[in-house]
This record gives sequence, C-alpha cells and structure tokens, in this order.
Amino acid sequence: MKDGKGTYRCGADGAWEDILTLSRDLPVCVPDCALKRDTASSRIIGGRNAQLGQFPWQAHITTEDSRGAGVLLHDKWIITTARLLQEVDLSQVVIKLGTTSLREENYIQGEPGEVFIHKDYGNGTIDNDNDIGLIKLKNKIPIGENVQGICLPTKEAHFHISHRESDHHVGIVAGFGQTEMSRISSRLLFVEVDVVEQQTCREAYQKRYDRVVSENMICAGHAEGGRDTCTGDAGTALAFLDAKTNKWFIGGIASWGSNCGDKHYPGVYTRVSNYLDWIENIIKNN
Repeated sequence: MKDGKGTYRCGADGAWEDILTLSRDLPVCVPDCALKRDTASSRIIGGRNAQLGQFPWQAHITTEDSRGAGVLLHDKWIITTARLLQEVDLSQVVIKLGTTSLREENYIQGEPGEVFIHKDYGNGTIDNDNDIGLIKLKNKIPIGENVQGICLPTKEAHFHISHRESDHHVGIVAGFGQTEMSRISSRLLFVEVDVVEQQTCREAYQKRYDRVVSENMICAGHAEGGRDTCTGDAGTALAFLDAKTNKWFIGGIASWGSNCGDKHYPGVYTRVSNYLDWIENIIKNN
C-alpha cells in the first residue's frame, strides 16, 4: 500500500471498506522494489556472470537498428536513455526481462506502448545532456523472484552520490554489452565501479575530447581501469544499495563514454536524482 495506513474489512455488501472512515477508496498498491540479494563481489568490461534474480530490474532492449538496456520501474514502466528511443519504431522494439542469457527462450517479454523522451534532450549545447527516457508498457509485467522493479531515490541526503566515502561512492552495473574481448555478451555480466570526482572527470573529457560533463551526469569507473560499461550497455542502471532499507536504487543510467575501461575516461551516467520530478510527472499523467 502506498501510504502504509488503513485497516480494511469486507463490508456487508461484499465491498472492501476502511474500518475507521468507511471509505471505499482503496489505497494504491505499489509493488515492492529491489530487495538486496547476495551479490558476489567483483571488482562488461571486467565483469562476471550474473545469477538469475540478482538484477531483477534488468531489461534487454533491441530496436530496428540498435541495442541497449533498460531498467524496470514498478511493473509497467522502463527507464532508459533518450538516445535509444529517438525516432524508434515501436513495432520493432523487443524487450526481454527475467533472463541472464540471450540464448535462452525462457524470458518475459514487455510490449512497448508509448515512449517519452526528455524534452531538453538534444536541444542544448551539451552532448547527451538530459539523456533519459521512459517506456510505458502495454501490459503489467508479472512481478516475482526474478523480475522486480528497482527503487527510485528520493531527494533525501542519504541518497547523495559522490566520490566521498560518506556518500554512495561504489555502484554496480550489469549488462549484455561489449566485453574486453570486443564481443557482445550473450550472458548478463556485472561489475562494481567507483564514482569518480566530478571535476577530475570533467577536466579529462574537456581536455582530450572537448566534451562537457554536466551536473546532470555522474562519472564512474576504476582507478586502474578495466571496469566499465561499453557498447550495448546504454540504458542500464548504475545501482547503489540503500543501507537503511536494504534495497537497491537507481542512481545513474549508462549514457556515454570513451575507450571502454580506460582509467583516464570513466563511464558517464545520467544522474537520476535530477529527474525525479520529470519521472513522477510522466508516470502520474500517463
């Protein structure tokens, strides 16, 4: 139940009613999200095989001319990058959930009904700024042990993400993208990445590629390199564990980068906390 309040009974006419108020307006039922499961420690690029149910929010998305990832929210919405959804033909979009192998036929398929791209994506002077989009599915996804939405953060301080040890500074990413062998993986892989100090990341990309890392972005990788998302991973979650609830929340969405696994140029992720109002408004009004 969304607000966690109320006690209900079956009324004389067979309808549910609130014991205190006699109201028949039932509360909204929101599926639970991303409870922590044992995750083997690993320090994609540099990844190891995921087990079924370890990343129950993971979605693999293919379009007419591209492939990437998405992240299940609740049971009818998927969050991903705007880039993957631009000018997409929904009849050509295939969404697979509840699997760790693209060679298996045992998966749950999500049927896209409508897509929403942030209105400021591609309209500014900064490449890949506001790289966020939502897919509304035609039907609800059956939630279970192996398929479950990830939690969204709130604006509370304890969800803050930075390179500082006092904040969420180590995240985990999973995907079917390109590996260090330069091949697309048929198995779901995962790896831990460290959040990189914003100014360090900004200066590296500005100096070498003349690209801007905005405040709408998070950089994550590893000081020695070799841990990263890569081609085919765009749209996957940079997930963090909330110690208060023992649940995973999505802090970032894999967006762009350079030279997968290069220690000087970490992966760049859309900072989800900057778009909470946008996400809420889209879902509420659609």
